[in-house]
Amino acid sequence: MVLSLAAVLPLAYGLKEMAQAGWSPAPVTLALAGLLAGVVFVVRQGRLAHPLLDLRLLRIPEVRGALLISLLVGVLQSGSGFFVAQHLQSVAGLSPLRAGLCAAADLRPRHRHLRQPGDRATGTSRPGGGGGSGDRRDAFAAGLNVTAAVCAVAFAGIAVLALTTLRRIPPFGPPAAR
Repeated sequence: MVLSLAAVLPLAYGLKEMAQAGWSPAPVTLALAGLLAGVVFVVRQGRLAHPLLDLRLLRIPEVRGALLISLLVGVLQSGSGFFVAQHLQSVAGLSPLRAGLCAAADLRPRHRHLRQPGDRATGTSRPGGGGGSGDRRDAFAAGLNVTAAVCAVAFAGIAVLALTTLRRIPPFGPPAAR
């Protein structure tokens, strides 16, 4: 446990300082020390009878697939959150606090200055627009719906992979061949 902290903390601090202050010797040394401690941690975990992190699980294709899907879902969610925050601040003109509250509560900003000339109370018709919805708020909501749908499909895929993989992991199924 201490070795994992000795790997993560200096690496995170070193990378943060390099991003803020540039490539000076102290942050680079800390990041390299964290990487070295991480390598020592992984090697040590591979040799223990009861490791904290059993790296042999990565040999199972379903586990690798589930971890890859989890990584992709995390990247998708982080990217979506970033772009939603950028939209709310840059396009909708909200303060960072209000944008965060809108994103956390899954609310669309409703401001008078966002309405286009000719919008009725529903915000769905425009003169000469053929009755179609061209409102930016509707596009924003559609983007959130697409993100939610992709996350739901990814969650279903992870659930299927987890259920099919559990039977191959030693505590839940037959012991792995050693």
